[in-house]
Amino acid sequence: MRLGDLIAGLSVRPSGLLVAGLPGVHNDDLRRFADVRVCDLTEDSRTVVPGSLFVARSGFKADGKRYLVAALEAGAVAALTDDPILTSPAGFDVPVLYAKDIRQVTGAMAERFYGSPSNTLRLVGVTGTNGKTTITYLIWQLLNSIGHRAGLVGTVLVDDGVEVAPANMTTPPSIETSRTLSLMLEGSCRSAALEVSSHALDQKRADALRFLVAVFSNLTGDHLDYHKTIDNYAWAKSRLFERLPLEGTAILNAADPWANRMVRRCKARVLRCAVVATDQDTKPECRIQVLEESLGGMLVRLVGPWGDFQASVPLVGRHNAMNILQTVASCHALGVNEADLARGLAQVSAPPGRFERVSEPGDGFSVFVDYAHSDDSLRHVLSAAGAVMP
Repeated sequence: MRLGDLIAGLSVRPSGLLVAGLPGVHNDDLRRFADVRVCDLTEDSRTVVPGSLFVARSGFKADGKRYLVAALEAGAVAALTDDPILTSPAGFDVPVLYAKDIRQVTGAMAERFYGSPSNTLRLVGVTGTNGKTTITYLIWQLLNSIGHRAGLVGTVLVDDGVEVAPANMTTPPSIETSRTLSLMLEGSCRSAALEVSSHALDQKRADALRFLVAVFSNLTGDHLDYHKTIDNYAWAKSRLFERLPLEGTAILNAADPWANRMVRRCKARVLRCAVVATDQDTKPECRIQVLEESLGGMLVRLVGPWGDFQASVPLVGRHNAMNILQTVASCHALGVNEADLARGLAQVSAPPGRFERVSEPGDGFSVFVDYAHSDDSLRHVLSAAGAVMP
């Protein structure tokens, strides 16, 4: 892609321009560089190849500007920086571009470079303290089980449409995410489920993505070492819902006190979800009732825009009831009908480390593994285990 096309309309300018008397790269020079061919985007100097555009920005652990020379030596043909006075090092004649909001610009460039895959894929973004991994995993499983090819980006696994591999982080950097989404399209995916962490939302890693569905599972006291206050934490998560299009759908856990905060500035349709005790409960729009539960799973009744049906789901623990309901609401928002929802639920399983059964039916005992690390999630796990003990 031409550099001029890659940056057209974005808030970038030549770095060093008329700052402290530095010669910098002037607009005439920028036009001269417009036809530079960019064949790759990267924030890691170790992955630069000839033709790369290197994003040289300050990070939490390292400063990418320290590696600009190494990137240029490896063949980078342009650089994007958050330093307004950084210029092309001696011996190199390459454009160095400055963006005040470099995270936002990087995400926009990544989507443009990879053909705006999030405009074609139907994206479901899931945020919340607990439940993100399970909900995205269930959505991914349900859709694929009914022949609706879907990708996955989550804490445990990434399915890029070509292969399923272990994940490195909950929400990857924007360049990696857009690259993965483009691979999903090549792999004939129609939809994708993404975990969207509060860190990623605060750092604008998902700002350039177009989500059709956004799910809020819950919010409890976690990650305050980063966000400092619970209000900051909630604000970060609410950014996912602010960016939904008018034709999108916001799916909320109605029992969480922060649910309304999520959609304060949301212009999309809002569906509230609740776990109910009896069939006499008629609010909110989406409801699930656990009819039976055992070590083998649950029999549930689900009521919502899709209709009213019962399903046997091989997941253990009532804490999974909300996960199941929000999965169904998400898949229905993508166009899945009632019959396929019931068929798909019967084939799902818990993600690795989420009350995952590791024993065999003939063992004579049951062993489950769960990676609960917060007070709230540990409480749910112990409650779930106690409820199904013989």
